[in-house]
Amino acid sequence: MSEKTDKMAKKVIRYSSCFKRNVVAAIEKEGISIEECRRRYGIKGSVTIQRWLRSYGKNELLAAMPVFYPCIQGRIDPQSFF
Repeated sequence: MSEKTDKMAKKVIRYSSCFKRNVVAAIEKEGISIEECRRRYGIKGSVTIQRWLRSYGKNELLAAMPVFYPCIQGRIDPQSFF
């Protein structure tokens, strides 16, 4: 293999959902930074934990819930929001 090919080969690490949830819990409960969490758990990706926070964090269910707006005759009533 050439030197260029060696540098281009990247090892992909797969983490279990249990591990991901533990990392997210450490951030949310202990209040540690993402960078500290990366060092503590040996995670190399710069946005890996941010993705996990979106998927497994406290607000994970908010994105999955449908939003219902009050309607009057098929139209949204702006007065009902206040």
